[in-house]
Amino acid sequence: MQSFLLKFYIYVCSELQQSSIDSKELSAAHAYHRPVSHGQQIIPERPSSQKVVGTSLPHRSAYLQTTGEAKYTDDMPSLPNTLYAALVLATQPNARIKSIGKRIFALKKKSLSNCI
Repeated sequence: MQSFLLKFYIYVCSELQQSSIDSKELSAAHAYHRPVSHGQQIIPERPSSQKVVGTSLPHRSAYLQTTGEAKYTDDMPSLPNTLYAALVLATQPNARIKSIGKRIFALKKKSLSNCI
């Protein structure tokens, strides 16, 4: 937040042409543009005795993941009779469960006919 306010202050001073700002700091008032960066990896050739140790090997699923062909569990359709789970959070931390209330069983009978 502090740097944003400083940039704003320098910008306003430069627009009002006040000389209270040092000329070195005036560049903060204008947007910074740079070209898009890129990179490459150069792997040197190794003798045949060192072909395995120290080489980069792609992961087995890397091609499928980068092309979008990988199958994830969320992509698979649900099978018949699939079980689902829901978390019920405690209302009191570190409490002992004395009994499971009748309310849970009533909810089970009312709204969830297929509840286990």
